[in-house]
Amino acid sequence: MKHLRNILNFFKRFFGLDQKEKPVPTPTPTPTPNPIGVYVDNAEVKRILKERLGAKLSRTSKIYLPDTLYYLPPKSDAENILRVSVLDSKKWTSEVFDCDDFSYVLKAEFCQDAYRQGKRRAPYCMGIVWGLLPTPHAINWVITDDKQLYFIEPQTDAVFLPRATDKEIWLLLA
Repeated sequence: MKHLRNILNFFKRFFGLDQKEKPVPTPTPTPTPNPIGVYVDNAEVKRILKERLGAKLSRTSKIYLPDTLYYLPPKSDAENILRVSVLDSKKWTSEVFDCDDFSYVLKAEFCQDAYRQGKRRAPYCMGIVWGLLPTPHAINWVITDDKQLYFIEPQTDAVFLPRATDKEIWLLLA
């Protein structure tokens, strides 16, 4: 009977059933959005991406920009998020935590930073790119306040301009 109780207690702890009801916190009011900074609409982001990537885009490429407005950060702000991130210390694991997973997590870290700040009225102009980079690969992109497009290798935190070897980009999403 003691073993059965121990097993039952284990599952209660594992699934969080042993905790008492927590009071629902009162939401903090959203601060007034900060209008300072460089903001562009999704049509301008698409224009910049097409202009900077040009022939690197495949004929069937897709660009998905679900928000109507984007914040273009200074390059130093993007680099600071990378500096604070520990993503580059994670180990690549085939099919479990590979290039696309690294790029999703880095995108999430930029989203979390914007959420924590709570002052901006738009998400970072940052997303994920899939293509021959230079082999089939997924990495991240960011457009900075000077309207320059950079690629980010989330496994190493390298920030660089699109390279001559980058081609056949088939998907960009923010």
